[in-house]
Amino acid sequence: LYAERAFEFYKAAQTTLKIAQATNIQTLLNNAAFGAGNTEATTNYGAGNRAAICSGTKTPTQLKVGSSLKLDLLCLCAYDNGDATNGAKVCGTDTAATGSGSNDNWGGNSKMQANWTPLKTACQKRKTQVKLTLATVEAIRLRLGELLGRQTPATAKTHKYVLGSIMGNGDEGCKGNKDSNGGRCVKYKESDVTGPAKGMEWLRNLREAALAKEAAELANAELTAITRSLQLLSDSTNLLFDEDETTPATPTTPNPSTAGSKAQ
Repeated sequence: LYAERAFEFYKAAQTTLKIAQATNIQTLLNNAAFGAGNTEATTNYGAGNRAAICSGTKTPTQLKVGSSLKLDLLCLCAYDNGDATNGAKVCGTDTAATGSGSNDNWGGNSKMQANWTPLKTACQKRKTQVKLTLATVEAIRLRLGELLGRQTPATAKTHKYVLGSIMGNGDEGCKGNKDSNGGRCVKYKESDVTGPAKGMEWLRNLREAALAKEAAELANAELTAITRSLQLLSDSTNLLFDEDETTPATPTTPNPSTAGSKAQ
């Protein structure tokens, strides 16, 4: 009975593991980083309208903010104005392309690599040893919600859920072509911030990857425990068989009464 139940648990754990593995964790992470179906090499995020893409007023041919970390980073940090004073400062020294003139302007589908490469390098330098867990993803969501909950400047107070630098009254959106590094921002919807299930796509993909990873780890732990139990049961059974084979037969003791009657 014990063996049957252990084997049932083993099959159930195997099923759980297969389900967890069916959700390809690396695919979810790639989707979070670069957008569903995209790769790091993707260079076209829309038809050259940065303000429409980054302000959340996209057209059907454009990806929206929140669809990938790469796109959101480009909205925040990509170069857009050739003026040296309007260069890479918003994201730190040398974290965005710093060419001359307008040659490095990013508009959604142009100068992607020139802007992305230094951003990626800067991110890698800041890499930490934080592991992918549901708790760490939730911490990211809460911190992001805290940042997006801040009041925008008084002149642009009608614009909420903005991350980055918005200038003037904000009506021109996140076009990235303003003085003093203004206009480099991403503007999200309220549901992106308040609803974990409806929020930013890259955050949802991170959360699903964390869930799949934890499910796989739990299933692996169950399989290990059940395998050990089955091995213990097998070893115990083998010992019992060995005991039966090696125990000498009990010698037959003559019945005293029978032996006495024959002697008489």
